[in-house]
Amino acid sequence: ASLQQIAHLELGRHLGQNADGDSQTEALALLRKVESETRDPVLEESSVVEIARIYMRQKAWGQGAKWWKKVLDHSSWVSARAEAHYQLGACKDRLAQTDEALALYLGTYIHFEENIEWSSRAFLRTALIYRERGDQGKARRVLTDMMERLGHHSHPIVDKARTLHH
Repeated sequence: ASLQQIAHLELGRHLGQNADGDSQTEALALLRKVESETRDPVLEESSVVEIARIYMRQKAWGQGAKWWKKVLDHSSWVSARAEAHYQLGACKDRLAQTDEALALYLGTYIHFEENIEWSSRAFLRTALIYRERGDQGKARRVLTDMMERLGHHSHPIVDKARTLHH
């Protein structure tokens, strides 16, 4: 990895966290340059994850889905696997592809239960989707499963689910 690519990745990561569109556009350009030019798998993975995160901040669900899928397509990329599963589900959810979203949410909380940040979100959103569909029984079963697996954690999303469960 060249120092320039590392610098571009870090600058892209920093700029991508800014709310203004110009910074995000500049960040995407830098990160795409790293992604397309690097031969370092760690830099490539990091740049793709950061690109996907920027699209999530922009609420660009189609682009977000494309880049999160790219993360999941590389089985050796593991640093953001739980996040990628959940976020691809969130993109599909926002694009009204609810059945695909549910499958991705299920994969998130089954395979990444220990990653409370993403598994708790996946459990909760799954329960809410079933509730929106009028399937209170399934929603309750998902929340019960969540409480059995994650109820011992002190986490804002677990706490929110706990109030819905009672």
